[in-house]
Amino acid sequence: MPARSAGHARLENILRAFMYRPYLARLAALVAGCAAVAQSALAVNVAEAVPAMELADQQIQVDSRIVRLPVGQWNYIALSQGAVTSGGRKIGSTYTAYAMDVQGGKMRSGIVLTLPSGSFSASNWLNEPCKDETALFKNDFGGSFSQPECLLVYRRRSHLQGAVTGVYAQAQQWMNATSVKLPGPVYEVVYSKYAGSDYGQIRVFVPTNTVANDQAIIGWAEQLPLQLRRIFENRDSLAALSELPVAAEKVKVQPPVAVADGRLQDIDAIPYINDKGRERYRVWLKHTLPRAFAISPTGSYAYTSGASPADETLPSAPVERALLLCNRSSKTPCKLYAVDKAVVWAQDSGLVAGTPQKP
Repeated sequence: MPARSAGHARLENILRAFMYRPYLARLAALVAGCAAVAQSALAVNVAEAVPAMELADQQIQVDSRIVRLPVGQWNYIALSQGAVTSGGRKIGSTYTAYAMDVQGGKMRSGIVLTLPSGSFSASNWLNEPCKDETALFKNDFGGSFSQPECLLVYRRRSHLQGAVTGVYAQAQQWMNATSVKLPGPVYEVVYSKYAGSDYGQIRVFVPTNTVANDQAIIGWAEQLPLQLRRIFENRDSLAALSELPVAAEKVKVQPPVAVADGRLQDIDAIPYINDKGRERYRVWLKHTLPRAFAISPTGSYAYTSGASPADETLPSAPVERALLLCNRSSKTPCKLYAVDKAVVWAQDSGLVAGTPQKP
């Protein structure tokens, strides 16, 4: 006799319960139950599936729990198994799965999900997920030591580079085998929730150059507890993540034409910025090439020079770095005013990007 799948067993339980309920309640339960079985039939269950494979339905499952990923081209690329112990005794098993969104041969984002297989009794956790003081952002939700909850956001200089272990080593090997480009500096978001008989953790990696500013990724991260707390406590079987705050792929434009140097020196012609900004522009004019100066309608500005920033998490290209730094403090998109020895400001034509032609 062939073995029953988890979906078959679940449907059998639904039908058994169906016989003992009033008609309308039975009908509603049957429809909901069948929908849940159909949902789980689509998702890739990491307890049964071996990586690597495409996640065509953008869902990942651990036993009966399913997490729906943001829209993307997701691949399930790595898996590791662990154990939950109490007093030196194993009381449960865990699965950690890595899913990566790859577009245009580049990593757009990565999600590492850890969930246990089944529930167990664990009234006093020893984990301290919020102990780290190096995070860009931290919230411990006033949780207790025995059942902690924590949300962290980091800026990392790199991801999947150098010596890594576990699912990260597998992910690194998969990227090398498929010629997917490493992302460089990333934001890492970590949300952990420990409950009386269950827990869960998610790590999300997003390249910093695809996010407008720190506030954008922190705002996205602050939605995770509402989306995942119940499924991590095993009170829900389905959770959906909101769309990541990543920008669309940059459009390659023609290099702007250089204008006369006289305009570069006309400090009063710069729009939006205040007197302090104009003083900063005078300082910038003395900097060596390559360099860039960006401004926004709200008065924000940023200037850069050189290809080796002190903060290694920032882009090396002055143009990208200036726009990124300016956008971090601006409520409206920044534009380039000057690059190297040329004014590239185009008031009516939108954002101008690129390197000007040499005069």
